[in-house]
Amino acid sequence: MKGTIDAPTSIIEASYQLELYDIETDSQPHLEGIYTAPPISLRAISPEEAIKRTYTETQSVLKASKLPVLIGGEHSLSLGAVKAGVEVYSDLSVLQIDAHADLRDSYEGTEYSHACVMKRVSEMVPYIGVGIRSVAPDESEIFKRKRKAKEIFTVADFRQLENFEAIVEKLSDNVYITIDADGFDPSLIPGVGTPEPDGLTFDELNRMLGEVIATKNIVGFDFMELRPMKGDVRSEFTAAKIVYKVLAKIFRIGL
Repeated sequence: MKGTIDAPTSIIEASYQLELYDIETDSQPHLEGIYTAPPISLRAISPEEAIKRTYTETQSVLKASKLPVLIGGEHSLSLGAVKAGVEVYSDLSVLQIDAHADLRDSYEGTEYSHACVMKRVSEMVPYIGVGIRSVAPDESEIFKRKRKAKEIFTVADFRQLENFEAIVEKLSDNVYITIDADGFDPSLIPGVGTPEPDGLTFDELNRMLGEVIATKNIVGFDFMELRPMKGDVRSEFTAAKIVYKVLAKIFRIGL
């Protein structure tokens, strides 16, 4: 189902109800400074042009030595942010949280579809996928190779890990994190276009990101593919909580 265009506004509105104190880190992330930029105008343009605009905006944030946080929206937009990151950090790697492999070479007539985003990312930088549990036939071979190389972890693979070292050691020193809302179990975030059962829990993501953020330099991150549901605010509130929680962990490193 469509509707991710309304996600940024709904997540920001939900964030008004967040408590500013984070229990886990004993901190108030907002005191470090959070600026909400005007939305990027993406209506009635091609996916390729939308990615270019996202790239330009992210590039300006990175040039100002700030931390870009993207809230979306179509997952293909993450490609623009990664491209901007590569120009600043030559050793960049990406941590993907997602239900889908997103490794198609093209989809619905474009190679810049949300279903192709990680294929395009892999052409620029190495990445690790976590939570993958839905794969198309034309993605299956590359999925199998990456899973065998421990570059992709299904939810079952993830839950068999004794710790997160197998994920952390595959990432470079500089990391961009991209979170697709359907990486979570739909009982936690039901507001997605293609809800896949048996996804990650809030605790699983929180503990893994804690390890990654404690050992790597996070140069930016995003939360994508939320589709707000009328009369049910669980999805956007949880998304806002996750964004704030990630900021708390990143800012805490510098305190």
